[in-house]
Amino acid sequence: MEPPSRSGVVRIRVAAVLLAFPFAACSPLGGAGPPDVLLVVVDTLRADHVGSYGYSRATTPRIDAVAAEGAAFEVAYAPMGTTTPAHAALFTSKEPLGLGLVRNGLALSEEAVTLAEILGRNGYRTAAFVSSYPVSRRFGMAQGFEYFDDEFSVDSSRVRDPIWEQLRVEGGFDRDGSATVDAALDWLETEAPASPLFLWIHLFDPHGPHRRPQRFEDFFIGPGMSRREQIIARYDANVRYADEAIGKLVDYFSESRDWENTLVVIVSDHGEGLFDHGWQFHNRTTYEEEVRIPFILRWPERIDASLRIEQPARLIDVLPTVVSALDIDAGGASFEGIDLMPHVHRSVAPDLSRPIFLQRPYPAAKAGAATEVGYGFGVRRGAWKYFEAADEGRRELYDLRGDGTEQSDVSLDSPGRADAMSALIQEWRTRQKGGLAHSVLTPRDKAALEALGYGESPSR
Repeated sequence: MEPPSRSGVVRIRVAAVLLAFPFAACSPLGGAGPPDVLLVVVDTLRADHVGSYGYSRATTPRIDAVAAEGAAFEVAYAPMGTTTPAHAALFTSKEPLGLGLVRNGLALSEEAVTLAEILGRNGYRTAAFVSSYPVSRRFGMAQGFEYFDDEFSVDSSRVRDPIWEQLRVEGGFDRDGSATVDAALDWLETEAPASPLFLWIHLFDPHGPHRRPQRFEDFFIGPGMSRREQIIARYDANVRYADEAIGKLVDYFSESRDWENTLVVIVSDHGEGLFDHGWQFHNRTTYEEEVRIPFILRWPERIDASLRIEQPARLIDVLPTVVSALDIDAGGASFEGIDLMPHVHRSVAPDLSRPIFLQRPYPAAKAGAATEVGYGFGVRRGAWKYFEAADEGRRELYDLRGDGTEQSDVSLDSPGRADAMSALIQEWRTRQKGGLAHSVLTPRDKAALEALGYGESPSR
């Protein structure tokens, strides 16, 4: 597919502040020098729709090629099926609940320490190119980046809603992933930033509404498909489209930078329902389809090829893992995630009983006859997965060994195990302080809401 011209891409110039901190002389990198770091977040990408995670359709050949040259974590989770909180967790290694960022529409506090800030203090140039409003600078996602491109035109946006999460949307909401990558390549060619570089690319394409060139849909949609099958096929077509955009990035780094000395991290912020539990989208549950994500690391200098890692991983592990891999100074920042590099190097045994804590947004998203109220929390430990929503008097327990799609609730058959899992959640909640996030609702937003009849109602 021929990429669109980059001549019309809107560019944002942020004053470049080149920090003179030399990379640590005691770095384990030898003579190779500090690597570039390429972080790719594919919004709304389910792990089980990725080829390297066992999917039968050819949705992700370029992602799979990266995974084949590095390590893939077989069990990896986002903290919730919600974009802004998940990204905040990734960049700070803090739980959304502890950050107070429990839904979209809230902004990360400047008090939080981000991956970009840590890398910048260690001599990295930092740049980001994002594809949707929920990860724009308005919500604190530009923190630590010297260059941050979040320009979305109204004409090219797929999402056209003047109000989102009770906020007035000015300008476009999103952009095509290929255009985002083209903007990044334009910047790389123009600026020619010296290594080391930290580049974050966010791709929105698997997120609905789905609208892609016909050849992508033709690849997956066939005659006689049911409505649900067509929806899944269109989702897969959009995943393939994002994968091709990633391919352009890989090709550029292979040809124009030191690809062999580049640490690549590919993750998602959450998955998508696709009617596995009667819900097409995300932002409502802690079921596997909404929170199970791919997590891939590649760096030939330090990571062997074709690794499958059993250690359960989380988005909050990205920051401490990158810091460890680069052997850099985190400046006293504290992390709730763990360093996964010992598991990559097989120097420690996997901790398969590590608790994976989950939550749904608060207030819960509403759709149709949905009845969610109050907080909802989940935890996976080993093969067991538990969810509870106290305000609904609801709890569910699943044994993923024989019920990987969470269809058979066994909480009534195993009340003792359900109680133990609930106690894990209560203990975890007591450790979360909260309060760092803040609303970005302006008087103009409030006036716009009232004019449209939204008043003070919860977000849609």
